[in-house]
Amino acid sequence: MQQIKAVTHRNPRFLKEAYKLDGIVDLINDERYIPFGDTYIGFDPGEGFVVYVKTLDASVRVRCFDNLMSAVNCARRRK
Repeated sequence: MQQIKAVTHRNPRFLKEAYKLDGIVDLINDERYIPFGDTYIGFDPGEGFVVYVKTLDASVRVRCFDNLMSAVNCARRRK
């Protein structure tokens, strides 16, 4: 099964969902370690789980979700 990259966040809500999906989500410490063109998931406490695509200029925001599994499904469709 294809793992989706996610930038680690200290928020308890993020950590709880990320550890449940251990085999599906590949936790990355910093956005700098994600190659250009890859789709990844970030977390914003005010908005929830956000799917991004990393480009040369900046990270392009694709969509926000209230749970990690929905964000994973969206990121898989973008690949």
